[in-house]
Amino acid sequence: MPVKIKTCPVCGEEFETKNIRKMYCSIKCNNKVQKARRKERLERRKKEMGVAEVNYPKQRGAKRYSPEKAQATHDRQAEIERKARAAGMSYGQYQYKKYLAGLKGAE
Repeated sequence: MPVKIKTCPVCGEEFETKNIRKMYCSIKCNNKVQKARRKERLERRKKEMGVAEVNYPKQRGAKRYSPEKAQATHDRQAEIERKARAAGMSYGQYQYKKYLAGLKGAE
């Protein structure tokens, strides 16, 4: 592939690339554009919704680990496991039976 010389629309610096789709000279310039686009989308959504503030979660992705919550989850699962064994079923069979009962109740 031939090398192309392009000019970055953010900083104006010339850079060489073999990829014809590359638009920015660096990740830093790309991030500036993406941040501006996110801000623009947010402003547009505010205007469409007619509100001053749109409350989106600040952090996306993995939630923070909480030992108390983990212990509570473990305790709930252990209790279900005990009930399943008492009924002569595995954990999965017991959960499936509860699921089917919920479907029948919703009819």
